[in-house]
Amino acid sequence: MSELMNINETGIVEFEVGKINFNAYEYIKERALNLSENLKKVEVTEENIKESKKLIAEVNKDVKKLEDHRIKIKKEMLKPYNDFEAQIKEIVAIVKEADSIVRSQIREMEETERINKKAVIKEMFEDKVKHYDFNDVITFENFFKENMANKTTSLDKLENELSDWLEQRKMDIGVIKNLGDNEILKEYLETFNLAQSIENAKAREEKNKKVEEIMKKAEKSDKKYIFIISDEKDAKLTEMLLKENKIKYIMEEK
Repeated sequence: MSELMNINETGIVEFEVGKINFNAYEYIKERALNLSENLKKVEVTEENIKESKKLIAEVNKDVKKLEDHRIKIKKEMLKPYNDFEAQIKEIVAIVKEADSIVRSQIREMEETERINKKAVIKEMFEDKVKHYDFNDVITFENFFKENMANKTTSLDKLENELSDWLEQRKMDIGVIKNLGDNEILKEYLETFNLAQSIENAKAREEKNKKVEEIMKKAEKSDKKYIFIISDEKDAKLTEMLLKENKIKYIMEEK
């Protein structure tokens, strides 16, 4: 059923290599060389400019005849190939149309399989996560990766991976609770990397302390600083940075 051409490959198409006999090649080439040498020696003046133009026109006329002849022969030589190419493309189009229909059905079926498998994995997740006290902050999306829905990934392997993943979350969140720092928990729910979360939270805390120190110094000082920003976009960006760093400011638009 899948064989398109159940015949010997050498018998599919018969053709002969085209041949062109340009008998006058040497003769015309020699005349062209002589003509070229003579034209190079022509010195155009006000007296012979008309004759020079006429000479060039006659030469170009002969060149055009040669070019027209070449184009005509090329067209005739290519006609059998163009006809053959059109026939091949017609056959390919017939097969491609059917191929497209089958491929579309395969894609739809595979996508349905992925959706169904994802639903099974989600059910598995919800069944296991409810036994942990962090089920209100850990979601299925935190665990799931698109490659888990691949046909090659077994559900048994995923179940073991899920169990290990949840146990790791349990240990990490236990450590965070003992530290008593909600900022670390916020970081952890973004990265699920305990060490990185602690480092990020400490860095933020240090930054906030520095900002507070600067604010206290500023409050004690009577100095005021004026920035003149002419570009609206730059002004909005500056305002955003001031707000993020909790810097008091007065903004006037003129």
